[in-house]
Amino acid sequence: MKSSTYLRKLGIKRRDHDSAWDEINKLGNAKKVEELVERKIRNQWYTRIGKATLDYYDGIGGKVYEILQSGEYDSLARELDDIAGRFKSSKRILDAGCGTGIFSCWLASKYKNAVVDGIDFSDKMIERAEEHKKSLGLANVKFRKGDITKMPFRKGLFDAALCLYALFETEPDSALNEISNALANGGKIYANMYWCGYAAVKKDNIKELTQLFKDAGFDVSVSYANVSEEDDEMSCTAIWKGKKTGKPKPIDMPYSAAVSLRSQF
Repeated sequence: MKSSTYLRKLGIKRRDHDSAWDEINKLGNAKKVEELVERKIRNQWYTRIGKATLDYYDGIGGKVYEILQSGEYDSLARELDDIAGRFKSSKRILDAGCGTGIFSCWLASKYKNAVVDGIDFSDKMIERAEEHKKSLGLANVKFRKGDITKMPFRKGLFDAALCLYALFETEPDSALNEISNALANGGKIYANMYWCGYAAVKKDNIKELTQLFKDAGFDVSVSYANVSEEDDEMSCTAIWKGKKTGKPKPIDMPYSAAVSLRSQF
């Protein structure tokens, strides 16, 4: 199945910004969504799951979330194709921060002999993921609500893991250590994060995040997609790919605390 066919089956189509908001207006909750988006933007990234973040995902619901993401349709289709090629031989796959299950269900539909486990902290995201699972008739994907910094899986259960657009919603070092613990040695990791803001600051942040992967026991390379840089502003998607080669190191100071401490000077 092509990624475009898959997205169409899920009811996800290409929209520009204006048509996405027109669609949300038709659902009658545009004002509420705007308020939740603004509140989430004001919320500090790199904190443990805050009420504003959880309210955002539970408040807008899975369908509206996917409409908001539809402006990135082409990027989403490319990402689906990319991860499909990287998990061909995997038998047990973890999707940490699975959202509405788009990537989990994609891998489960592509590889019937694999089992995919998706975990997310939002009830509404999990509800939407279950809807996708049912509509596609998938028996080899499971979803559960949970915190990716405290996952219930036994050590070494998985031979592959992905974590897409989720690290900035929680403590990234704790999440990476948990993912590492859940992976068998040699297990694959594919993760990404969207960045926008001052270019110099973001480039330093990406270097720091790459070090967190290494501290969690991963040997990774980092690449960039959707790069836009103008004057001092930069936006891009940073992508980390690699495998687990060692054990995670103990965390002396959470990344959020280190970022907060630096901001005071």
